[in-house]
Amino acid sequence: MHKGAYNESLPPIPYDPQKAAQLLDEAGWKDSDGDGVREKVIDGKKIPLEFDIYVNAGNEVRLQIAQIIKQEAEKVGMKVNIVSLEWSVFLERTKKHDFDAYIGAWVGSHNPQDLKQIWHTQSWAEGGSNYVGFGNSQTDAIIEEIRQELNKERRDSLYRIFHKIVYDEQPYIFLSAPLERIAIHRRFRNAYVSAIRPGFFPAGFWTPRNLVRYGKSAAAP
Repeated sequence: MHKGAYNESLPPIPYDPQKAAQLLDEAGWKDSDGDGVREKVIDGKKIPLEFDIYVNAGNEVRLQIAQIIKQEAEKVGMKVNIVSLEWSVFLERTKKHDFDAYIGAWVGSHNPQDLKQIWHTQSWAEGGSNYVGFGNSQTDAIIEEIRQELNKERRDSLYRIFHKIVYDEQPYIFLSAPLERIAIHRRFRNAYVSAIRPGFFPAGFWTPRNLVRYGKSAAAP
């Protein structure tokens, strides 16, 4: 999110397994049989605290993240099953909201962002990308106002309000925003980088060798 729209007043959420265990205890999830997995009686049936987490096959970074989540969850009595899915199946299940949890990523933009595709309730019911079912009338109204607001200061204030709501609700566990480095060989001319993905425009690259081949001077711009 661009500077000004990001709510810098929100502190990072600390990693606190003891607090997590306390909250689970208070919610009635306890390991009463000593098997290492918490459970709770719901409608007369003992339900273990267990869930599947989907990753797309071949993505080693996401698999490693899932393994860390599994390892840390087990420390507080939660059982996590890592399920690796072929990409098309992974997409189908997330789009249909058919999952307990999944590891994915969103790509942002340096331009003011339209939040409707991912966060509006219409994008849950009508084939959008609100896979996690986030939102209510308040957040929908903020999204719609952002889309129409031309004043940057007012728009940024709305972004910050929305950010606070997402922070409180935690529909996603936000893990990282990776940095990227772009390396371009010095033989290329017109090799400008950009904030727009993928970060460069290869169609505009040229080399002196290309120009000689087409009968032009190597010194041409």
